[in-house]
Amino acid sequence: MKDSHLTPEDLEPLAFHRQQELVREDPSFWNRSLCMLLCHESKKLCAASPARAVKLAELALTLAEMIEGGHVPYFRLTAIASAYLGNALRVRNNHVGARKAFAKTDGAQV
Repeated sequence: MKDSHLTPEDLEPLAFHRQQELVREDPSFWNRSLCMLLCHESKKLCAASPARAVKLAELALTLAEMIEGGHVPYFRLTAIASAYLGNALRVRNNHVGARKAFAKTDGAQV
């Protein structure tokens, strides 16, 4: 599977813990496009499926951390993913978690 063809649907059939393992262990998932796709899918699902929106945002944040931790120069990707996670948590009425996520955004605009 090539990076340009990876989508959230490739991960969806897998259990969440397996999705997390894959994005941590497989560098073929470490790309900004997939991370941003996960963020946008999270945003789209906030109203219809808040729990799934949180999972996608958490996965995007894990992916952003792997990309930035792997020294791939994508400025503020973790801040952006944190903002999407904060939004999804806010929609689920987890205001404490949302505040913590938003605190990690460092003012990133999304």
